[in-house]
Amino acid sequence: ATELALDVQRYLNLEPVKAEAPSSLYRFRKFARRNQAALITAAIILILLTVGSVVSTGLAIKATIAQRNADALAKKSQSAQELAELREKDANEQRNLVLRSSRALRQNLYASDMYQAQHFLRDGNIAKTRELLLKYAVSNQSQEPLRGFEWQYLWDRSKGDELFVFDDLERPTGALAFSNDGTLLAAISTDGNVCVWSVRTRMRVAMFEADIQQRWIFGLRMQFSKDDRFLYLGGQRISRLSVRDTSDWSQVACFKGASFPLIEQDKEGQFAAYHNGDFKLFNVNQQRETGAGFSTFPLSGKEIRNYAFTADREMIAIQERNKELISIHDVQSGRKMMDWPHSSSRDTGLMSIAGGLQYVAWMPEIWNRSVDEVQLRLFQPFEEREIQLENSQPGLLIAAEFSPDTQWLVAGGWDYLLHVWEPSTGAKRGSFKGHLDEIFCVAFAPNSQTLASAGKDGRVYLWDLRSMKPKPDLESIAFRKSARDTEELNSRKEFAGVFPSALWAEFERGDVDYFFPSDFKRRGWRISPDGTHLVHRVKDQSLEIHNLTESRFEASLDVIKSERRFGHHKVSHTFVSNDRLLYRTNDGFAVWNVRYDRNEPNKIPEDFIAFKGASSDGRLLAMERENEEAGIVVWDFDAEKAVSVLNGMDHGYHRIVFSPDSKLAIATGWDKRGLVWNTTTGAVQHVLTGHKQGIHAAAFAHDHKSICTSSPDGTIRIWHLETGREMLTFTPDVVGADRLIFSKDNQKLLILGIDKTWLLRVPGLEQIDQGLAAILKENNPL
Repeated sequence: ATELALDVQRYLNLEPVKAEAPSSLYRFRKFARRNQAALITAAIILILLTVGSVVSTGLAIKATIAQRNADALAKKSQSAQELAELREKDANEQRNLVLRSSRALRQNLYASDMYQAQHFLRDGNIAKTRELLLKYAVSNQSQEPLRGFEWQYLWDRSKGDELFVFDDLERPTGALAFSNDGTLLAAISTDGNVCVWSVRTRMRVAMFEADIQQRWIFGLRMQFSKDDRFLYLGGQRISRLSVRDTSDWSQVACFKGASFPLIEQDKEGQFAAYHNGDFKLFNVNQQRETGAGFSTFPLSGKEIRNYAFTADREMIAIQERNKELISIHDVQSGRKMMDWPHSSSRDTGLMSIAGGLQYVAWMPEIWNRSVDEVQLRLFQPFEEREIQLENSQPGLLIAAEFSPDTQWLVAGGWDYLLHVWEPSTGAKRGSFKGHLDEIFCVAFAPNSQTLASAGKDGRVYLWDLRSMKPKPDLESIAFRKSARDTEELNSRKEFAGVFPSALWAEFERGDVDYFFPSDFKRRGWRISPDGTHLVHRVKDQSLEIHNLTESRFEASLDVIKSERRFGHHKVSHTFVSNDRLLYRTNDGFAVWNVRYDRNEPNKIPEDFIAFKGASSDGRLLAMERENEEAGIVVWDFDAEKAVSVLNGMDHGYHRIVFSPDSKLAIATGWDKRGLVWNTTTGAVQHVLTGHKQGIHAAAFAHDHKSICTSSPDGTIRIWHLETGREMLTFTPDVVGADRLIFSKDNQKLLILGIDKTWLLRVPGLEQIDQGLAAILKENNPL
């Protein structure tokens, strides 16, 4: 009963009873009922923890996935950025390649055009020369300008030799005529326009349209009357002849069916002209045929195929149709002077006769002719001999005239040049250039010195035979050739007196010691580039340095004894810059600073045995070692280290010339090739080929666009520095120039020989551009 009461009590206390053995589940239920609040709380907490764990795990998984996606996107973005950068880099490389290719193409094209322009200029083809040069007249602001010394040289020499150009006519000009007093010049073009100018004032006097029907360029003719009262207009085989009064240029008569040749009669206003296959008389005052006497005119009955008058119109050479001979007649009497059998009437083209029948010039027609047969020939009819013309085959000639005094024969045609011969000897005296196209007609003024020509370009050119002198390429510069009178130079003023005063200012900051006469240099005289210091050998092993600005002695230096090596003096002393004097001692090379009156502390290796050249600032020195095959060492004096080695010459190096920026160098010597090196790497940048002998002198232009070389082969050549292509060659009367120097403005090239100095001038670009503006406006009016 006690146990039962205890079990009841336990039951009420939610404790396990002992009436039977309690199972684990039973005990747990009792425990749960007894601690229900705590268990619920724990269950809630557990559930919350579980839910939290699940949620956090899910969020963590999502975050991880998001991070992975973000990393993937970032990696993809980075790859895309790297790809974009790679593509941009590739695009930049392609762009730079295109720009470099475009630049190289432009530079090669420029060099080629300059080379071609020179050949056109040599042939006298001004039009083609200027056409090529005008391509580079105005540079695009976005592109590198290409014009250099060679362009200016060619432009200056492409100017015509004419005194004046009349450009009022727009169409090809077929005929010219001077008035008998030489004051007026008239021309007629294919569109029928006639223009008359004053020869003295070069002003237009009149312009009108001629009343002629046919305008065949080679058939047009014009002629002033003997008293200059009338101007006859018409042509050969042109069936209309117009007569103008020169007082007001009005038409006073027009004769249908009449054509040239025209022969004036003694009676005023009366003339004979060709009409329907025969000569007839006409009267300007009656404006009709006379109707009487034309059948009995001395030259009647002749079918004229070709003709030529003497300048005084006293004789006429007539080439009749279907006749083998050319007959020469006195104009007024019609008396036949002679038959000229040197050419058949079927073959003769151009023909001209001199006054008094002294000479006859002719050229066969070109049809079915070989090149050798088409040449101008000159005869003396009375002596029955041919005079050989020098260079008688300049090209197909269309017009030829003898001067009134018979001293000159001038002809022009397809080669754009007027060729001038002396008939008495057949010697060619020169040629005039200036025409832009073929020449169709030529006329002499009565003074036999003034000449007019015209042709396809429609322009009428006026020339003066007295100006027929070859344009000199070089100007000889005279200065003292001996140092006998200048044993002591104590001041800059005395020093300046040794040199050409006109050039002193322009080359004052250049290598002015180039101007020294040869005996100065042989005696060891050297001058600083700025002309402030003079160094000369006093004894065989001593140098004295003088300050020319302050007229005082500064220092004395010991040098090695002068010696010769392979026919050349080893350089014992020379200025490498305004302040630095390089000299040789028994221990090797040293540098004296004339500004601070002391030796530079920097050392030059003792194994250098010869000096070959220096940059303009004296920093880079070209030095030779004992073994010439080892090349020339470019030594940086300031850094005391070797920069590069110049190799590749087939023969010994004489001198190394540096460019103004010291980046390039070229060697002179017996090698016919000109090697241009990059002084930083020693790589050969260009090989200049063209000289037939070694290169004696070289110079870089200050604008870094060109390089000039001279050779004992007699040529001076200018090369394009970027491409290494030859652009210009000229052959002056200078062989073996010692030095070449460009002026600072690149408008002068100084050529120094052993005993003489020459100057090649070119106009400045600003001066050229002022004239170009008018030319470009004329060519492009819009």
